[in-house]
Parts: sequence; structure tokens; C-alpha cells
Amino acid sequence: MQGGARYCGACGTPVASQPATDLEVPAAEFKQATVLFADVVSSTQLVSAMDAEQTMQFLAPVVEAMTRAAVRYEGTIARTLGDGVMAVFGAPYAHEGHALLACQAAIEMHAATSHFTGIQLRIGLHSGEVVFDALAAGGERERQLHGVAIHLASRIVNMAEPGATYLTSHSFALACGRYEAVSVGVRQAKGFDTPVQVYQLLGSKAQVGVVRRSARQAALRGRKRELEALRKALDEVEFGTSQIVGIVGEPGAGKSRLCHEFALGCRGRLIPVLEARAQLYGHATPLQPVLEFLRSAVFRITPSDDASTVRKRIAQYVQEMGETFQQDQALLNEFLGVPEDDAEPSRLSGPARRDRLLEVVGQMVRHLAARTTVILIEDLHWLDAASADFLTTLVGAVAGTPTLLLVNYRPGYTAPWMKSPAFTEIALRDIEEGSMVELVEELIGARTEVHELAVRVAQRSGGNPFFAEELVRVLTAGGTLAGASARFSLGERAPSAALPATVQAVIGARIDQLSDTRKALLQLCAIVGKDFPRPCSST
Repeated sequence: MQGGARYCGACGTPVASQPATDLEVPAAEFKQATVLFADVVSSTQLVSAMDAEQTMQFLAPVVEAMTRAAVRYEGTIARTLGDGVMAVFGAPYAHEGHALLACQAAIEMHAATSHFTGIQLRIGLHSGEVVFDALAAGGERERQLHGVAIHLASRIVNMAEPGATYLTSHSFALACGRYEAVSVGVRQAKGFDTPVQVYQLLGSKAQVGVVRRSARQAALRGRKRELEALRKALDEVEFGTSQIVGIVGEPGAGKSRLCHEFALGCRGRLIPVLEARAQLYGHATPLQPVLEFLRSAVFRITPSDDASTVRKRIAQYVQEMGETFQQDQALLNEFLGVPEDDAEPSRLSGPARRDRLLEVVGQMVRHLAARTTVILIEDLHWLDAASADFLTTLVGAVAGTPTLLLVNYRPGYTAPWMKSPAFTEIALRDIEEGSMVELVEELIGARTEVHELAVRVAQRSGGNPFFAEELVRVLTAGGTLAGASARFSLGERAPSAALPATVQAVIGARIDQLSDTRKALLQLCAIVGKDFPRPCSST
């Protein structure tokens, strides 16, 4: 092809006059998000006798506390009013746990404003699709939020009782694995034709290490090799050699499910399994995994235990460890939130107190690991810096003990202790299509009429069991599948081409890690599709 030619001489394909140096990044993006509205109950009555300056001085600290709570859990403040805030979780940057973050922020808002005299909040949550529109303005990017989800969330907050958080069934479905809520009935939202199922948020679930289980969850498939590797590691431990095993896999690959099945087998053999899990808001709550590990694994504390009971268990355990640790009882009481009424504040500095706490926890682990033990720590990719130090302490504590330290995390997570000779990594591969079809048919049934749909779901899920289960859930809710679980028949509605909101959020979070140029390229490729003609090379 000659220089300056407008068409390829071999095939006639038009040639761009100038090479593209960058891709135009779209201003607006669709996001799966949770919208939160919070306001002060009866604010007009509270400030009716105040002038403007007094009103500002009275309400501004309250709104500031609400704002801090939202931002702490990765909320974007879209609007502030004189007596409330509107925040969105999962936009402008996608986050798979947007509903969980919003629930935790709501709990924090109530707690952060409880000390203000006469102040009660009401909060409303709704999860759905929104559009974040970035508009250039004076060299800065102003953002505008659009979508029906915003309007519905604003209706939900008006339904909430004083001091309560109400959420729609959409938010509840995303948060029910980690948070408790109770139905308050079906409500008619102003401006919406269809009534809305509404729930009241009660709080976070106390149980640690619980895998979110669906009523339709199928048997574990395609992980025979990985389970066998874990059993071999346990055999090494029973011969007295400590082992550290890391399970790595993409979101939805089944890391937690594999660990859950292995833990069930261990408990069946009366091998103790001690669990803790990093939370997706770990940066906002440092050392939360350590706290949960002590509560559930070491001291066996239940939600019904009062402060006195907890202190007695701590005292008994410390006594068993020896006199050297007697002085640490007050430190443990304080960390677990049950200090004695007349206890003096610790004289140790913050860093020194944390170091001593980690040292004590390490000794406790060695005390627990006197016989074959499995310690399971999940979701290391969410660990905060202080909890990462705890994990390093844990690795050192189990060395030379009959302990299997089992951890799981996503690709990209690294830590210095992974260089230890005792460490082995197991990477979860995509499940083969045949096993995926069997998994889907276990969920929906093996009737001839649904077999083709089962194959399509298996193919579209790409070997990811979480994606497959979520696709089945959406097909059931949308009316494509009708009948009883595992015995479905085809319903009247055609299957939707849209991905489930949960899957969209997971994929969106990964896409947001890309540069703007690569993100724009990916969006273009999504429009073109998997198959496209190969361009003619210039000669």
C-alpha cells in the first residue's frame, strides 16, 4: 500500500487518515448500586423556635456525622440537605458489596448520631441500576445521578419509623447473607404502580465464616482434585507438620464453598475448625478479623452472652495459659468491648498495645493447636494493614504445630509469608461444561424441556458456579422457570439477556480497576462481540 492511500490495494478496505492515539471515554456509565437516603425525624419541629444560625449550629454536626459514616464505608455523597444526606454505594466506582456497605453505613449513622439530644434518624435503602453522568465543568468533573432507583429510595425513607432503617426486597436479597432484617409488609410507594416489599434492618449477623447459602444450592462439583489436595495437606498435619494452604480464584469460583465442604469433613472427624473472615469494609474497621477470631474461635462468645460472662471466659482462658499472661486480661477485655467499670485505661501507646495484642493472640493460637487443628481465614484480599500483621503473626504461631492454616483470596493478593516452604497454593480453574450442566440441572431439574436452557446457562456462566446459580435465580424470579425447586418447567416468559445484578456488580468492580483507555476499549469490544473480522494488514 502506498503512503497516503485512502484504500488498501489488496482488499479495498478504507484506511484511517490518522492513527488513533487514545479512546474517548464515555461520560456516563451504568452501575448496580445501592442508594441511601437519611434524614432527621421531625427536624422542622426541633428547629421551629431557632433562628437560621442556631438551626445550622444544631443540625450541621448531625449531618456531618451522617456524612462521615457514609464516606467511611465507601459511599459517595450525592446530595446534602439541611437535615439529611443522600449517598450512593457502588458508583461512580462499582463495588460488588454495595448493599452490604450501605447497610453497615446505616448502622453506623444511627450509632454516630445517638448521642445528639433529641435526634433520631430514619433511613431508606434501595438497590438497582443508576447512571452516573460525568460532566466537564471548569476543569472539574461534576457528577449527576439518574435512575428510578433514586426515586424509590426516597420513598422508602419516608416509610421508615423513627430510629429505623427500611430497605426494599432488592437490597435485602443482596444483604441477607450478612445482615438480619424482618419484613414490615408490602407498601405502596408514591408514584409507583406496583407495591413494594419492605424490610427493617436489624443488624449484622453474628456468626462468622458463614457461606451465603441458597436454598437451591447444588452439590459441589468439579473440585475433586482440589479437595484431594486439601486432604493430603491435612494428612501431613496429622503427622506433625504444619501446613499453610492458599485457595486462589476469581469471584464466584467457589473458594468459600470449597473451604466450607472441607471444613464439614474435618468437623465430621472431630477436628476443630477455627474460622474468621475479612470484611469488605475492612479498611473502615481495623482488626475486625482478629476480633471475630477471638470471639468465635477462642472464647466461643455468643450474641446472648453478657459482659460479665465474656469477662469470665477471658479470665479462665488467660489462667490456663499461665501467670505470664494474667496482666493481659484487661487488654483483652478492652479489645472485646467488655472492660471492667473501674478499669484504668491502658498506659501503652496505640502501636505498642496492638503489638502486645498480636503477641497474645499468637500465644493463644499455639495453646489451641496442641492437637490437630484447622484454622480458616477467608477473603484475605479485604484485609486491612493491621489484620495483615495478625495473619503474619498467625503464620509464625502455627509453625511447628499440628495445624493446617487454610486461607482464600482473589488473584493479585500477595504476602511475604507466601515464600514459606510450608505454603502451597491451589488455583481454582473454571469448571468444565459437562459438570456445569449437571450443576444447573440439579438446580432446575432434568426435564427434557429445560435441558436446552440448562446448557445455555452453563455456557453463559463460563465455568463459574456463582454466576450459574445467580442466572438460575433470575430466571426463576422472572418467570422463565415455573414450578418447584429442582422440578422446574418452562414458564411463559422468554429468558432475559441481562446479567443478574449481583454478577454485573462483580464484573463492574473488576472493570473499574482498568485504566480509562482500556475500559473504553473493553466497552467497544462488548459492542462488537466475541467474533469480528480480522482487519487487512498494510503492506
